[in-house]
Amino acid sequence: MKIFKHLRPLNHYSNDEIKIMNKKMEKYYEKADDYPVYKIETKSTQFWEKMIPEILNQLNYKKKIKILEIGAAKTGFYNFLKKKKLHKKISFAVHDINKRNKKWYIKNKIKKKYFFDINKINEKFDIVFSTYVLEHVVNPRNFLIKQIKMLNKKGSIFIFCPRYDFPMYLNPSSRHFNLWTKIILIFSHIYYRAFSLIFKKSYFLIQNDLAAFHNSFYTDADSMHWVSKFELESFFKNFGLKISNLNIKSKTIFSKEWIVKKYLVCSLKITKS
Repeated sequence: MKIFKHLRPLNHYSNDEIKIMNKKMEKYYEKADDYPVYKIETKSTQFWEKMIPEILNQLNYKKKIKILEIGAAKTGFYNFLKKKKLHKKISFAVHDINKRNKKWYIKNKIKKKYFFDINKINEKFDIVFSTYVLEHVVNPRNFLIKQIKMLNKKGSIFIFCPRYDFPMYLNPSSRHFNLWTKIILIFSHIYYRAFSLIFKKSYFLIQNDLAAFHNSFYTDADSMHWVSKFELESFFKNFGLKISNLNIKSKTIFSKEWIVKKYLVCSLKITKS
């Protein structure tokens, strides 16, 4: 529907449009000096703790396992493994959209480094994970298929990201739009989510004009993929994979933090048999 021009399913974009958006995002990340991932070490401990049981499980039948972090930025994951005394049992590799954090990886003695397109990675891993990355991906379908292909037998994918399938909740990347456009976004969002739930179809809603291009940076101003947990579950089930929802707890029930973690954060484990 033409009225839904700012928020459309992935397959409603041409290959050329996808390429143009990819190039635009690459340029943005290359020049975005106010972007936190170039300044601050990421410490997503609460999410990474959810991976520990699977790491220990795989180490029960392997002396050493291979883990890849996609969109690693200034990752603190290797330091997290050190604190857990697991770093010597893990071959840790990182991927990032550009080379701006290369010195950080060298400083932290991360030997395996991949940059730019993940499709150029020709290696298998036991665990592939990403933390607050999927919402920034222009072509999530291809992005997820590639991760499945990179898994060893009985390997697992961990995805931690925001979810935008809660009714009336708009992606922060749409804050620059006027009221009328926001109302259209709400209706387009509801329209596609309803069809997604009824027909168990993964639309992968993509926004093509982001607040990051108009305003100073704020969290998720550069988020074009309106992630839906229900769509992800349908997508992976079509590949015959096992999906587990990971419970990220909050100390206070019914607090803002509790609502965010329960309804606005996606935490999934996907396992290959």
